Amino acid sequence: MIRMAGGTFLALALLLPAAWGGALLGAGGPARVLAGTLSRMESAMEGSRERERIVGEAVERSARLGFPIGGPGGEGKRLLGAGLVGALMGGSVVVALLPFTICFILVGVSAGLASRERLRDGSGYASPWAAGLGRILLGSGGLWLGLFGLSPLPVPLGWVYLAPGALFLGALLYAAHLPPRI
Repeated sequence: MIRMAGGTFLALALLLPAAWGGALLGAGGPARVLAGTLSRMESAMEGSRERERIVGEAVERSARLGFPIGGPGGEGKRLLGAGLVGALMGGSVVVALLPFTICFILVGVSAGLASRERLRDGSGYASPWAAGLGRILLGSGGLWLGLFGLSPLPVPLGWVYLAPGALFLGALLYAAHLPPRI
């Protein structure tokens, strides 16, 4: 399990610069990065005070870090500032989703442990393949949360819900198919 977490962090470290580069270079300028991020937030949270709070905090944090949106500097600095605002907004969404995600993981582990009773009764077996698939789902769910919360990916906000689903299913499969004698 520790190896899987290390592999997930390594994959995140390798994919994060590629995600930033792809999101910023493919956007066509800071105004388009911000427009895309704001339209995704608007479609997900119409008329919400929460959306206004998230956007305001992201713009303020970006300015505190030295990347104001409309401040002085070249096109590259403004592009990084716009990307930072997008990443901070995604990070705020991930942080708001953390209690939900943790509950999903705990429910998955509980359901997996409850289904282990079939091993004791002899009506089932521990499948190393299913446990491995659970580890892959746990790693991919964590990787997706990291990428979504740390980069300005141009994806709809609804896609962040894939991570808790993958983490739930991964925890369920992993806990249910561990070898019987642990």
